[in-house]
Amino acid sequence: MSLSGILASVPKHQTVLPLSGKKVEYRPFIVKEEKILLMAAETKNEKSIYSAIREVVLSCTGGKVDVTKIPLLDMEYLFLQLRSQSVGETTKPTIKCEKCGGGNECEINIKELVPQSNPNHRKVIPLVADISIVMRYPTLEDIDALGEGSDVDRTFALLTKCIDKINQGETVYNCSEMQETDVREFIDQMTQDQFRKLFDFLDTMPKIEKSLAFDCTICKHHNEHMLKGIASFFS
Repeated sequence: MSLSGILASVPKHQTVLPLSGKKVEYRPFIVKEEKILLMAAETKNEKSIYSAIREVVLSCTGGKVDVTKIPLLDMEYLFLQLRSQSVGETTKPTIKCEKCGGGNECEINIKELVPQSNPNHRKVIPLVADISIVMRYPTLEDIDALGEGSDVDRTFALLTKCIDKINQGETVYNCSEMQETDVREFIDQMTQDQFRKLFDFLDTMPKIEKSLAFDCTICKHHNEHMLKGIASFFS
């Protein structure tokens, strides 16, 4: 007798993604999906972890949410909500002591991980009197497309992808309809102050992060550590 499908009925949950405002219905991940996540975690490779998250989230939302297409913050938030409903509301990442390098297990309540907003963050950036730009939030697809290179090159490329529209008076230029080289030329013509405003968009974006303070169990050194990015909370 086949037992396949007799446990097919699983609870459904809903959440609202913080940036897009989209309501998402999802189910907890099952054992075979948790195995995918655990194998990815063992690699310690961020791309492998993101790939596993994409596969599991796509499955748990009935194919309705492709995390490569939504803002990174929405992806991180959705996965943390999914994880809390699947394996519990706490996670215990291992943090290295800054002095001796020893691993320390720190418990975090996932429900306390909420996006942190910066009051100076702006999506619409004025450049001169009649010209402004509208930014969009980066996606996992954007990050994957950056490839290798220096931090400066990767940041410049990401900013190019994140310019959504250019407003000049009553005229609106949609950057998705333009060649990427044209957008890069537009950035090249900016002053340092104007370019800094673009960089500030990335620097002040809402983030999910957690400040931790702990005394190392090995050398007793007091550590203060900031967890950032989904891989930091992955366990």
